[in-house]
Amino acid sequence: MVSGLVLLAATFRLWVPGCQSSFPQVPLLGWAVSAGPIWDWVGLIVLVSCLLASAVFSDQLSIQSDTGHWSSRSIGAPVHRLLLWAIVCSASLLVVLNQHRLQAWFFQLLLFSFVFLLSDEKRRLRWLQWLVVSLYAYSACGKLDYEFLHTTGQDFLRATVAPLGLDIEDWPQSRRLAVTALAPLSELAMAAGLLWRPTRKFCGFLAVGCHLFMVWLLGFQLHQSLGVCLWNLQFAAQSLALFALPSIAGENSNSPKPSMHRPGIVLREYAIQTLLAASLVLPLSERLGWWDHWPSWALYSSHNSRLYIVVAPWAIDRLPRELQSLIQQHHPTTVGGYTVPLAEWSVRTLGVPVYPQARFQLGVARALSDTVDAKFAISAQVCSAANRLNGQRDKTRWLLDDQLHAASRNFWLNSQPRQVWMPSSQTQSSSLAIR
Repeated sequence: MVSGLVLLAATFRLWVPGCQSSFPQVPLLGWAVSAGPIWDWVGLIVLVSCLLASAVFSDQLSIQSDTGHWSSRSIGAPVHRLLLWAIVCSASLLVVLNQHRLQAWFFQLLLFSFVFLLSDEKRRLRWLQWLVVSLYAYSACGKLDYEFLHTTGQDFLRATVAPLGLDIEDWPQSRRLAVTALAPLSELAMAAGLLWRPTRKFCGFLAVGCHLFMVWLLGFQLHQSLGVCLWNLQFAAQSLALFALPSIAGENSNSPKPSMHRPGIVLREYAIQTLLAASLVLPLSERLGWWDHWPSWALYSSHNSRLYIVVAPWAIDRLPRELQSLIQQHHPTTVGGYTVPLAEWSVRTLGVPVYPQARFQLGVARALSDTVDAKFAISAQVCSAANRLNGQRDKTRWLLDDQLHAASRNFWLNSQPRQVWMPSSQTQSSSLAIR
């Protein structure tokens, strides 16, 4: 809960209405398109208040002074359950209002809140461990593909060996690919080791070291956003609590189990565990486009579906000033316009990575098209997730104007931008309407 508060503070521009600059908001569900900023305030205030109360009054993990073992305090009291349900509801509301908020760390916070609603201490521990192990396993499998080995993985390798005075461009391609593949293979082996009790403690400490290394690599070498680095620090502490420490609550706990005879409690327990089980299985459908990339733990991978947005040179001055400066740093594309750097725009204005889903990015393209309000000013190409073996993508033809809106019918969830005013001093007018 404390880490959730820290990450919310580090990424506050994504959550606080009025601090979101000119980056469009795209609700997850269509009915939220016309929702006003009051709902953002309601969701944020409830979420922060309940996280604070939960952190102060119901710490999930504490050290028993008499044994030195980790112990989980009971959260069976009605007030604690109420806090957790309020966290789940307010977090869900914030994501529905803007799917950009479905950052991987926020999805993990949502899942962990459901776990803490379970009554049995040992069962809570097991679900926390399974969720973390599944994250490592899916993350590793997402990187074992052509795209990661030839793009992002190469960037990681280059940044890792650069302080040693090495240049991977001098290496044969086969060596570069082999060394790059060691990262996801090691992550997959670590996930397997965390499941097996004899190796769990060792792999727990290994995970701590890996996350501290990622903080150095991402923060100091690749200059990633603060939220990404803080999430890795959270994982380092999390690995200590769940895997590395000599005795964890639940494994040797003799505390009595809560009564499970009431039908309401039984139904709640089964419903929560069914939802958690679904979160373990649904990432298998990510490559088919049935489940989003970040909830599938496709982290630091580059096979995600995406949208290439191009703006005509004569229409650049109609865009927000902060986006104009980013666009003008790039060369014109082969289609006679400038590519909109969505990733840089998101990090520059919101301090978070852009949501890696073609559906969401189509909503951004629609918002830009409505903002420019000129024919043939904005065009876009939708690309599917990359093929694991050769990196090939299914691509649509270039979409123009009304075709952008028609393309939304290809997605199950909403891709229409939110109808809110987002004032920004960096735009040409005093305010910018995203319709």
